[in-house]
Amino acid sequence: MAREKLTSVSKAYQQRSISARLEAFFLDSVGLVVSNEHLKQVARDPITGNEPENWHQRVSELRTDRGYTILTQRDDPSLKNGEYCLESTDRRETAKVRRAINKKIKAALLELSPACVYPGCNLREGERDPVGGGTVKLQVDHKTAHNHDDGGLNVLGNYQLLCGRHNVTKKNLWDDQTGKLNIKAILQFIPHSDKVVAKEWLSNYFSENSSERV
Repeated sequence: MAREKLTSVSKAYQQRSISARLEAFFLDSVGLVVSNEHLKQVARDPITGNEPENWHQRVSELRTDRGYTILTQRDDPSLKNGEYCLESTDRRETAKVRRAINKKIKAALLELSPACVYPGCNLREGERDPVGGGTVKLQVDHKTAHNHDDGGLNVLGNYQLLCGRHNVTKKNLWDDQTGKLNIKAILQFIPHSDKVVAKEWLSNYFSENSSERV
């Protein structure tokens, strides 16, 4: 499907946070294809003009924490690498809010294994992310569900380190507290070749004994 592309950013965004500026810009550009350059321009500090290197993570958080369906090439093959499109102003149910974690936990984890544990990643604190760009800042993630009142919040074994990109990925795909999967987000996230496999599997699933399916 051909989508109209935004030619230029038509106004200055003065919101205090990067996320707020990007959110306002996307809402002003619903249905339009915007580029990395547009987002970098909007993300710049309106006072200093400095460009934050991890602006792309704020975009990911708009999907995860705010529930917006922001499409990329992974979701729509008509989009090019570095292009984005906010499909509509509708927002999905978001992942749960995560509690703040004692800073000593991260320090201890960095001593044990100072790298992202997401399968195949292994990025370390301070390295450059070859996919999302920017400097890697490892984040502490809950490995399993826990009870906030059981006194186990600061047990080291309950946590692991993930790079910002993969922490957002995990939050967007499943809720480790309830086990609930975000099926639509999973299908959007996987590459086109895997989408084809999913389509074929679902087609077979619903065609065989379809009258017995609930």
